[in-house]
Amino acid sequence: MAPAKNHVNLGFYKGSELSDSDGVLQGTGKQMRHIQVKKVETINPDLYISMIREAIELNK
Repeated sequence: MAPAKNHVNLGFYKGSELSDSDGVLQGTGKQMRHIQVKKVETINPDLYISMIREAIELNK
C-alpha cells in the first residue's frame, strides 16, 4: 500500500498477470499494477480479497 495526498494505491507485483475482468487495475509497467482508492465507499472487499489471493498464488 502506498498513501498519497488524495488516494491510496494497493500495488501488486506481477499484477499484469492478474485476472482483471472488472478493469480496476491501473499501470503500464511490465509487471506492477495497482488499484487506486480515492473513497472508502468505492472499496469492493470481495474483489480485492480475490485479487490478493490470486497475487499470493502467483508469487509463491
